Amino acid sequence: MALSLFVGIDNNFKTRVLAQALTKYETQADYIWILQCTLKVTNNLSPYVLYTDSDPVMLAAVQVVYSQTHHLLCMYLPHCRKYKKKAKALLRNDMVQNFIEDFYHMYNSYTEYQFELRYTEMLTKY
Repeated sequence: MALSLFVGIDNNFKTRVLAQALTKYETQADYIWILQCTLKVTNNLSPYVLYTDSDPVMLAAVQVVYSQTHHLLCMYLPHCRKYKKKAKALLRNDMVQNFIEDFYHMYNSYTEYQFELRYTEMLTKY
């Protein structure tokens, strides 16, 4: 069984669970149904931005149902673990924690300009 959670950020920057669905299979038809249900309860209001993992079935469903939504891939968990491990191997102990904090700060940028600025700072610093 697959649990799908739809999480949003409210106007106070607090994370809220907006919807959830438990399905027996992870097929495109299941995901299309879930996404259509979210449209139904929001009066056809689709999200501006949607993050998902790289599941090709979910990618296809998002393109069908949320055609106007900016769809981005969330790569947080697998990649962040890998970066921590590499940082520990390449940097001195006192620099590892600073690198990880700077990395998260860069990764959580709100704009492309902000990301590029922080990325350049990290290249210079490390």
